[in-house]
Amino acid sequence: MAHKIDIVPPSRSVSSMFERRNVWSDWFPHDWVSPLSWVKMTAILLHDTMPEAIVDRLAPLVEETREATELRIRELAKAAPVDAKVLVTYDDYREFFQDELLERYDAFLETLDGGPDLEWLRDRLLRNGAGAQSFVWFLLNGIAQAQIEEILDEKEIAPGARWLAELEFHEPAFLAGDEVVLREFYHAFRESFPAAAPLPARPSTYPRLAHPIFADEDPYIARLKVIEERQARQLACEHITPADGTKLPEDAWRRASNRNAWFRALDLARVPAFHWQRQVAFLLRDVSLDEGAVRVERALLDMAEITARHAIADAMARDRAVEDIGFGLWFKWWREHFRHWNDPLRAELLELCSPDDASLVGDWLPRFEPAVFADFLVTCSHAYAIGDRIGLGTFCGKERRFELFVGETNRPLATWNLFDVTLELWKRFCTSEGIADHGDHRALDFEVDWNVPLSCGQPGPGIRI
Repeated sequence: MAHKIDIVPPSRSVSSMFERRNVWSDWFPHDWVSPLSWVKMTAILLHDTMPEAIVDRLAPLVEETREATELRIRELAKAAPVDAKVLVTYDDYREFFQDELLERYDAFLETLDGGPDLEWLRDRLLRNGAGAQSFVWFLLNGIAQAQIEEILDEKEIAPGARWLAELEFHEPAFLAGDEVVLREFYHAFRESFPAAAPLPARPSTYPRLAHPIFADEDPYIARLKVIEERQARQLACEHITPADGTKLPEDAWRRASNRNAWFRALDLARVPAFHWQRQVAFLLRDVSLDEGAVRVERALLDMAEITARHAIADAMARDRAVEDIGFGLWFKWWREHFRHWNDPLRAELLELCSPDDASLVGDWLPRFEPAVFADFLVTCSHAYAIGDRIGLGTFCGKERRFELFVGETNRPLATWNLFDVTLELWKRFCTSEGIADHGDHRALDFEVDWNVPLSCGQPGPGIRI
């Protein structure tokens, strides 16, 4: 039976223990992990958890999932044509594995007994419907790091679980822990299942940084507020030039948040406290959201006019009447605005990014995924318009007459995102051109991971210019 998870006796103050690195965070440097991401917060909560104890509990889960996955594939193969040469690929195997993993995930979480921080994290994951692959990826990376640093004591691991510690892991920054495990499983599976395609030479690019908790409004965020403030101050200090020895005052994050219109807009939109948009809002605190919202709305309306011209010209080239233009054709041209590094929305914001911290955002604008950053700008701008309309005192106080962000919906405090503004502009196009909107909006897919702000972290091999 697996031993109880051991807790290292606290030898330092709580705050110093939060800031010191541990085996669950040492693999971060080569990967893009935000200081305020769930990965960093989880590493802090696990800072006293021994990797051997996690191996004891994780190995049975992974082994049972492997057996169920391969049994499922073999059962499906029985109904396949006799002459089929390839019945499953590595990507198929991964998808089946994730499905089976999710079925067993809650039972695994219930085995995580130990210190109060670990059990508190366990309870939150159980309560909120967790994404199994993200949390298991995180744990396997920590196990890999412990093996590489030669601090993983196999004698402290139950005999039936030692196989996981004996796998040849690589640095997680270059080959994720779950990729090592799954490639090993698939390689062995091919020996007894000839209809499996060869193992790809390149590792999978599955977006593993997806948040493991689906409920964005989870109150666990409040408990980590102190950690967030410390991390935010450190992040801001990193961008002060070395010649300037001045550090931000201890309450800089709180004071900037209280008078930051971008922050208040995100509050109205109910964006979680650890979301990447909060960091961007902090850096944009000296940029006028009043002016920004006006520019964003103007850019969106200009983009809609360009989209309409292209869609009508496309329809005429296909000998189709304007009244027959469907959402798919219109959206094809609308989507093109978000496939270029210099899209109109970012160009408008760049002109406002003159203060010191905002200039850092301006420098990084070409690296943001266009649709993801547009979603941030739309949310803040529409929230600002709502604040003006209902008279909130948290904005600049200048009432604007918005043409697009009118805020008149059956949910008066619900903020728009890029999907909402897309549908609104499509409906306006239908009205102006006499098109009947049949409500079939299945083409509305920007093909991005909304939790990843940078283009380099987006899934898929596509190159954006």
